[in-house]
Order: sequence, then C-alpha cells, then structure tokens
Amino acid sequence: MFAAGEGVLTLVDSLVMGCAVLIVMSTQISWQHTLLALLPMPLMALAIKRNGDALHERFRVAQAAFSSLNDRTQESLTSIRMIKAFGLEDRQSAQFAADAADTGAKNMRVARIDARFDPTIYIAIGAANLLAIGGGSWMVIHGSLTLGQLTSFVMYLGLMIWPMLALAWMFNIVERGSAAYGRIRTMLEEAPAVDDGTEAVPAGRGVLQVAIRDFIYPQASKPSLEQVNFTLQPGQMLGICGPTGAGKSTILALLQRHFDVTHGEIRFHDLPLPILQLDSWRARLAVVNQTPFLFSDTVANNIALGKPDATQAQIERVAQLASVHDDILRLPQGYETEVGERGVMLSGGQKQRISIARALLLEAEILILDDALSAVDGRTEHQILHNLRQWGEGGRSLSAPTACRRSPRPVKFWYCSMGILPSEAATRRWPCSPAGTATCIDISSWRPRSTRFRRRKRRPWMRSFTELWPTLKRLLAYGSPWRKPLAIAVAMMWIAAAAEVSGPLLISYFIDNMVAKHTLPLKLVAGLAVAYIGLQLLAALLHYNQSLLFNRAAVGVVQQLRSDVMDAALHQPLSEFDTQPVGQLISRVTNDTEVIRDLYVTVVATVLRSAALIGAMLVAMFSLDWRMALVAIAIFPAVLIVMIIYQRYSTPIVRRVRAWLADINDGFNEVINGMGVIQQFRQQARFGERMREASYAHYLARMQTLRLDGFLLRPLLSLFSSLVLCGLLMLFGFSAVGTIEVGVLYAFISYLGRLNEPLIELTTQQSMLQQAVVAGERVFELMDRPRQAWGADDAPLSSGRVEIDHLSFAYRGDRLVLQDITLDIPSRSLRGAGRTYGSGKSTLASLMMGLLPVNPRRDPHRWSTARIPQPQRVASGHRDGATGSRSAGGYLLRQRRAGPGHQ
Repeated sequence: MFAAGEGVLTLVDSLVMGCAVLIVMSTQISWQHTLLALLPMPLMALAIKRNGDALHERFRVAQAAFSSLNDRTQESLTSIRMIKAFGLEDRQSAQFAADAADTGAKNMRVARIDARFDPTIYIAIGAANLLAIGGGSWMVIHGSLTLGQLTSFVMYLGLMIWPMLALAWMFNIVERGSAAYGRIRTMLEEAPAVDDGTEAVPAGRGVLQVAIRDFIYPQASKPSLEQVNFTLQPGQMLGICGPTGAGKSTILALLQRHFDVTHGEIRFHDLPLPILQLDSWRARLAVVNQTPFLFSDTVANNIALGKPDATQAQIERVAQLASVHDDILRLPQGYETEVGERGVMLSGGQKQRISIARALLLEAEILILDDALSAVDGRTEHQILHNLRQWGEGGRSLSAPTACRRSPRPVKFWYCSMGILPSEAATRRWPCSPAGTATCIDISSWRPRSTRFRRRKRRPWMRSFTELWPTLKRLLAYGSPWRKPLAIAVAMMWIAAAAEVSGPLLISYFIDNMVAKHTLPLKLVAGLAVAYIGLQLLAALLHYNQSLLFNRAAVGVVQQLRSDVMDAALHQPLSEFDTQPVGQLISRVTNDTEVIRDLYVTVVATVLRSAALIGAMLVAMFSLDWRMALVAIAIFPAVLIVMIIYQRYSTPIVRRVRAWLADINDGFNEVINGMGVIQQFRQQARFGERMREASYAHYLARMQTLRLDGFLLRPLLSLFSSLVLCGLLMLFGFSAVGTIEVGVLYAFISYLGRLNEPLIELTTQQSMLQQAVVAGERVFELMDRPRQAWGADDAPLSSGRVEIDHLSFAYRGDRLVLQDITLDIPSRSLRGAGRTYGSGKSTLASLMMGLLPVNPRRDPHRWSTARIPQPQRVASGHRDGATGSRSAGGYLLRQRRAGPGHQ
C-alpha cells in the first residue's frame, strides 16, 4: 500500500526524465549513436520480464503464508481466554513460531528473485556505456562526432541510470501488487450465497409459511434439515426445541436468507422469500444470536446500532424491557460506559440482554431469539419473556431455547430432532396467560446519535535522533546472531562500490589519452574493455549476494522478533485484554514487525551501500583533482541541513501514519468479527463509511509524507548538485587556475550525478527509519509490559481441596466485583455458583484459574483445574491426520496431566 503511491510517483518521474533524456540524445547529438547505446535494453527487458513472472508466483505464495500467519495471530489473540484457561500459551507460541519460520522461508524465495533486478540493470547500463564509448570513439576519429558531443552523450547516458532503476523497481512493485490484487479479486468476484430479489415486502402484517422438504449446507453431503413445516400467524410466539445440533439455528438462518432452501420454500405474505428484496425482508426481522457480539463502543451506541437516531428515552425503554437497565446504571459511566472489545467488560448475561435490547429497539415485525437467554438466570429469563408479551401484539417471536417451559404466554413448541421437525398436528401447547398490548414509546426528546469512530487523542511527536537511538539500538541488537553474514555483506558493498567508481576512471583515461589524441591501440583498448566488463560483472555479482545476505538476516530478525512479541502477548495478564483491542495487538505482531524487516532489507542496506559508494567516489575524485574535490564536497553541509529539517517534520507524520494504520486494522478486525450483526441490522453502509473515513485519514497522512519528500529531497539536492557543477566550471574552466581535461570533467560530472542518488537515498531512508523506530517502540512497549506473575512453587498439587479466604477483587479502582468471599471445596466434591448474572461468577472462576492477579501459583494449578468459558470457542487445526476443527472442551481436556488431586 505504501509503495503504491510512491510507485506511481516514481513511474511518472522516471518516464518523464527518461523520455526527455532520450529525445535530447537523439535530436541534439546522434540518433545512430543512441540506437547503438540502447541495444542491450531489449535483453534487459526480457530478463526483467522473466524475473517478474517468477516473482509474481513466489510473492503470491509468500502472501498466502503471511495471511495464514495473520489468521494464526487473530485466532490466538481472540481466543486468549480459552488459551489461558487451558494453559496453552507456550503451545500456541511454539505453533506461531513454526508459522513464522514458514513465512520467513517463503519470503527468502521471493528475495532470491528480487535480488536479481538491480544487477540486471547495472549490467545493462555497463554494456550500454561500453557500446556508447566504443562506437562514439570510432565516430570521433572519423569526424562524425566531436569529443564534446561524445562526453555529453556519455553524461546523458548516466542520467538514464535513475529512470531505468526506477522502472525496474516499479515493475517489481507491479508484480507484487498484481499477486496481492489477485487474492483481493478472488474475494471480490466470489458469488453471494443468495441472490437478491426484486419485489419489496408488502406493507402490513403477513403470515409466515415454512415448508422445507430438506436443506443441505454447501460442501455437505447429508441434509441438515428434513420435513420442516409450520405456519406463524401475526401475534404468535413459536418455540423450537431440541438437542444440540438438531438444526434449530439452521431454521433461523434460512428464515434470515443466509442460505436458500434446497428443496421446499418459505413464504411471507404468500410470496417466496427468494423473490423478495433482501434489505426489505431483513428490515422486518430483529435477531439475537446465540453468541452476542458487542462493538467496542458505549452501551448506548451498541443498543442504538440498528437505529442511530434513537433517543435516550427509547434506549432506556428497551433496556428496561430486556431487564438490563439497572445493571447499566451501575456501570461507571452508565449508558456512556465503553464496553471494550466484544463487550469484554460485561458479563455473559449482560451482553445477551443488551443484544436483546438492541433488537427490540428496531420494533421489527418478527423477533428471532436464537438461544438468546442461555446466560441468564431463571428469574430474569421469566421476566424478559413476560416483558416480550407486553412488547406489542404485532410482533412474531421465533425462539430456539433449550428450556422452552418457562414462557409466560401461549406458545407453540416444536421439538426438532436430528434435523426433522414434525408437522403441526404432532405438536403440543402449553397454556399461559393471554397476550398483552403494544407499548407506546415517547419520541419527544429526539436527538441523533453519533455514527463516527471514537477517535483517540493524539499528541504531536517531534523528537531528535538521539531520542530515537535507544529503540534503534535495540532493533539492531536483534541482528547480532547474524553478525558474520552482515559483516561479509558490508565487505561486499565496499568492494562493489570500488568496482562501480572505477568505471568512470577507466573511461576518463580512455577519453583523455586515446580518443582526444585520435589513437586507439587495439591491445590497450581491448584490455580496458575487458577490465570495464569485469568490474561491472563483479559489482553485479556482489550486489546480488549482499542483498541475499541482508534479506537472510532480516528474515531471521523478524522471525525471532515476531515469536518474542507473540509470546509476550500470549503471556500478558488477562486484564490487559480488557482494555487493549485485539486488532491493535495483531497490528503489532504482523504489520509492525513487517516494517522492521524493511529496516534491515532497505534502510540498513541502503545506508551502508550509500556510505560505501559516497566514500569510494570521494576517494576517486580526490585522486583525480583534490581542488575540484574540495569544491564538490561543499554539497554536504546543505545535505545535512536538509536531513535535519526532514527528520524534524517527518517524525510526527510517520507516527500518524502508523497510528491510523493500526486503527484501520483494528476496525477491520472488529467489522469482520461482527459482520453477522452488521448484516442483520443492515448497517453495511454505515460501517463502510467508518472505514472510508479512517482510510482517508491515513491517505492524508501519507500525502503529507509524499509532499515532504517531493519538496525537500530530489528538487533541493538536484539544485545543490547543479550549483556545485557551475562552481567547478567557473573556478576551473574559465579562470587562471587552469582548464579541465575532458575526461576529468566527465568523471567529475559523472560522480556528481551519481553522488546525488545516494544522498537522496540517505535522506529518504529517514522516512523508513522513522517508521521502523515507531513500529519498534510499539512492539517493545508490548514486550516490556509485566507478564502474568506466578508463584515460585512448581511442584504438582497433592490435593484437590480449594480454599478461598476473605477474597475481594476489583478490576479497576475500588469498584469491587467480589467482596469478602470465603469458600471451601473438598476434594472430589461438586459446588455450583448460583447467583444472578453479573454477580462475579466468571471473575471467581478466572481467579481460581490464576488468570487474574491474586498471587496465583504456576501452571500446575491451571493444569489441575478445567474450565469451559462462557463464550465457547473452537480452535481450528488438525489431529490424527484429519483437518477441520476440534472442540476446546473435548480434545484439550484429554491433554490434562491427571494427578492425585485432579478433580
């Protein structure tokens, strides 16, 4: 994404400059000479095309591996409570390290192809220079070209280096982008599970008729439902009962048109659902799923999800109907309390009842409760069902509870067994009190609710390099295991730089001592040509190998760093996940570490290579003429000033870019996880607008960096180089100090032109350096947090007795969740915590598991305590050669270490 904008800018810059140089070379000097010099270019294009095709395929595989690593990170961090409950932190960390190693291996396969691009360009440029000098010398001797024109032509050819390197880099980016876009296009072109209809749902109350002969899930071979037939009249409540896996939720999914019926049909207003517009049909539905999902927003905004313009009175009214109003008032900020990611600050029962209030606020014609009261105690469940009766006559409530007998009104109950629902004649009725009337809601105090992101306050950052050095030093320390390969790579850089700068020296000697004197001794010319070709091939070979060494070190560093960051995240106290969005953690483990990889591959490699090239060119210039060299180095103070100004203004911009990118990742993570709720409440456009806002803010921050680069770097440094060149001509070309030989002038101009590029690269690397340091700070901030503390006793437990003595606990401040709890559970006995929702049962279980800080013992305590958390999660993976999914409460429990006190 970052390279795309810079790639377009580079493409335009290189094309304009390259075309301008070619036009001048062809029209002002010699078109025949230009064609001769460009003969190696078709071969270069073929080589780049071949490498590009290989890069495309390998980058696609590497992106797939990186996607799997993201999936592993997201699954581990979103399932952190299950992982901690079963003591699987070390196991998950080891699995992540294996995935990181696989991703690194695939990235190295990409690096082997990527490293071929620059050497190919340098060999082509060297061959073009050789042809230009050889052919031009013959033309000078035969009088069709002057010595000045030959020198100018070679200088223009030197100006072609940047456009050709830029085009090769752009081709690299295009191939990478093409592979990435192919993955995106696959998703965009995926056909929806159901087709939208054309008819709007008729106004007024309608009869819902269900006649399903059978339904088979995609990719399945056996029916999940058979012979489901019922009719739901206006004002009627229907309960669907049955064992787990009987198909209750499948029926409700078909009613919502997540899938279409395989054989049979569902009708509303005597119209088949497939011909109805999806948005129009789903507007008649309000759904509460088995697993409630709340967004990291306030309680009020979560309730008002499907009706953003709801008033506070309306919100409180539906909260009272869901029996959650009093609980909300007891929260720190009442309805304005942030619930955390997935509502982590609330109990399971509170989340379910807020989800019910959210559905009731829609005042939909059909209310679907999919086991929505499973985490609610019996008394509250009875009260909620009683309130639903008072909610209004016009609604139809479809429920899939596991305990149907608690309904306080006339209900038809259907027993679903193994996907088969009998006909209406086989059902029974439970008599209850008559239905109530609808309730009016006051809308006099209407006020619109915000639909925008709750942005964090950001403070500007302007820090000096000395302030960035501690983080940079720590990042570089990760490369210590690869000191030897890096040292070899640096040595290769210096040798390659010496080989590169030797080329203009040879050409200068050839022009001044042979071409200018109109003499071309064959053996000497052949020797110079062989030396020039050998130096160019040596430089290309060294460039390729040092690039591989830097990539190998970078892959190793990122692999180790990712493993360390993930291990630190997994071993954080559970309380950290109550306030830290998982999307932010995922961004640190994957995206930030990927930026740090660029520190070694691009920043360190470029800085060292540019320093070697600058040093070698300075040595060459001083060897030619020390007075001219002193004038040439006058550019360095100006460059230093530009770098200081650039660093000052780029730091806060880079931090904003990284922060917005983390926000986008966080937003995507929440949207993907809550997509079912978003679609049920028809909020796709609203959440899409939120993501567009965040993306646009990130775009504006990126545009600031591009403006800064475009203003401070190439224009100013090019201007400084031109001023230095004018100074050389004024001092040594038209003064008593002495004239300049043509070959020496060519060498100096060539060095000045090439000196501009490493100086620009050194300055531009500050942007990437800033990004790497900011990413490093975010990573190290996570790694430096205190880990889960355990006692020193590591011995196996000898007794299953649990004793709790006057325990009090608060998540924040002095708001106690548990107060003065005393409990004694003998070995091999059963105790049940039967208090109401929100009373601290889950907190007590977390404390007993050692997941919250009350001086717990080490892992043996958790290994002797098994817990199935409220939001049950299933871990993806494979076992015994069969891929698929495994139950956390089945497979993982069998991994327990059974001891004498295990209960």
